[in-house]
Amino acid sequence: MPPAKTLTVLAFFSLSIVLVAATSTRPISPDVSALPVFYLVNSSKTGELIVTQTPSAADAVLSEGRYNSSNSAFGWDFCQVKANDTTDGFYAAGYLEGYLGYTSMSFYNWSIAVAPTAASDDWVEAHISFMRDNIRQYEQTNAFWAQIGKLFAQMEGIA
Repeated sequence: MPPAKTLTVLAFFSLSIVLVAATSTRPISPDVSALPVFYLVNSSKTGELIVTQTPSAADAVLSEGRYNSSNSAFGWDFCQVKANDTTDGFYAAGYLEGYLGYTSMSFYNWSIAVAPTAASDDWVEAHISFMRDNIRQYEQTNAFWAQIGKLFAQMEGIA
């Protein structure tokens, strides 16, 4: 007969398998069609960027998105943005994403407030410069850098 310690470990292992098997693993996903749609438009009247749920036919729709602030219930929010597949389209998607998620992002920033140092600022600036230089140099000839350029534009839109 195995020692008591081995039996205890086996019992805990068996119990954990039963608990995992009994726990629902179906991911939580919102009914996206039930979420309101927001549009980032270039207003035909003022020429300004406006977020609206009811764009006029004359307004140029730059991106559209859906947002559900569910962080307190599930631990994350749901955000979906769509735009055309250009650098400007990705910037517009980032702008709308930043607009829709501003409150949650600001809560996060307050929670992790860390004072930047000169060294961290230098590191960030060096890496941003590297990204911009390579995007500018290679985006027309290299699919990787073209996609990085679009994602970088989206991050600039969020900021």
